[in-house]
Amino acid sequence: MQEKNGFDKSLQLRIRKAMIKVHEKPELGKPLCAPLSGFFCERIGNVRIIYTFDQETVCFYSCRLRKTGY
Repeated sequence: MQEKNGFDKSLQLRIRKAMIKVHEKPELGKPLCAPLSGFFCERIGNVRIIYTFDQETVCFYSCRLRKTGY
């Protein structure tokens, strides 16, 4: 069953776990190239989480299917 955001419950759980992992160690994500330099990506199947971080904060910008995430 899909939820209103388009992701089923099991994928939502995987996304939450990935976001916790990113929050704990954001430097492990894949750095993106221009024009998105400064942003990082974490992959969960076909879903991409796009984020930035500094010493104190992780800021999530996007959580979308890969084909529409960039």
